[in-house]
Amino acid sequence: MASTNSCINNVTTYNNYNSSPDVRLFEGLPHSFDFVWLTLVILIFVPNCYLVLLISCKRRLRTPSNALIFSLAMVDIMYALFYILPMSVLLILHHHGHQDWTPLTSVLCQSAYSIVRPILDFNINLHICVISLEQFIAIGHPFKYQLYVNNNIIFVLTIVTTYTLSILLGIMPFITHWYDFNYPGCTLTTNNFEYLTTQASFQAWNIACIAVLFPLPFLTITMFYTKIYGIANHHFRRTMPNAFHTGSSEYRVTVNKKAATAVAILLADIIILRLPYVTVVIIIYSGVPTIQTQSIFVSALLITQMMSALTSLVNPFLYSYYNKDLRKNFYKKRWCGLHQASHVVASASSSTRISRLFQRHR
Repeated sequence: MASTNSCINNVTTYNNYNSSPDVRLFEGLPHSFDFVWLTLVILIFVPNCYLVLLISCKRRLRTPSNALIFSLAMVDIMYALFYILPMSVLLILHHHGHQDWTPLTSVLCQSAYSIVRPILDFNINLHICVISLEQFIAIGHPFKYQLYVNNNIIFVLTIVTTYTLSILLGIMPFITHWYDFNYPGCTLTTNNFEYLTTQASFQAWNIACIAVLFPLPFLTITMFYTKIYGIANHHFRRTMPNAFHTGSSEYRVTVNKKAATAVAILLADIIILRLPYVTVVIIIYSGVPTIQTQSIFVSALLITQMMSALTSLVNPFLYSYYNKDLRKNFYKKRWCGLHQASHVVASASSSTRISRLFQRHR
């Protein structure tokens, strides 16, 4: 375990290799994957930017619930622009442009991979937890929700707390000098890893990071959305008993099926895209890989990281679909600028047709 951990850093730093000369980070996959990362930037940026503009342009969509989705979309955009884009550009220059690592490019690469990425990963998951809690309060405690909606201070504090916690978790290794920048390359140096693994603060930080990466959003979605649909089902039974009981069991099966499908889709986003990465890093941290197999685990780690990044692509489609107002606008492509432009074109074409009709009658 000690020999492996001397080359592979801890479970959550996302700094998987230090200055080991034989195997280096991002060398475990074909260099063509650099362009896959670059393509992922566009795929993440376009739908999230569309969602941000949609909420910004339409006044009736500027609600506290949509503001949380707006904030999540902004984090996804930052994930594409401040982590994936610089990483892909630097790797393309290094692998395909045959440019050596300089002190500047090394610091940029290590900062994007080891500071920006964990901060944004934590931020995305905390946003998902806050959105789940907000939906539960809106349905389960509507009177308290009105106080929350009307109190901008509470809403701002919620957003600020989300960003603050993610930043603190992400920069903790550098505040405590557990890790330092290393030259050349895109990997950090671990300061006395064997000693760090015995420290309670280091272990607590690892546990906190792992909890934010998977168990916290998984349990939050499971608990709150299950309660949401339970409350909605109970409310419908109480307010419309005849419609519920006289509609035979087929209607009840349909309602329960929709509720179960919604919860399953939200959980599948976390399980399919996040769980593989967390599983690989836990295996690495446990010391299972040997010197002979560490390159295999690094390749698996990089592939699961790419899967984890797909969360930022799925989020705008997923959370806009389960928001009634956003669903009508997002999936019908009624983006304010495009919608207004289409109206202008339509009116221009209609006026042209009318003028032609007058000319024909004359």
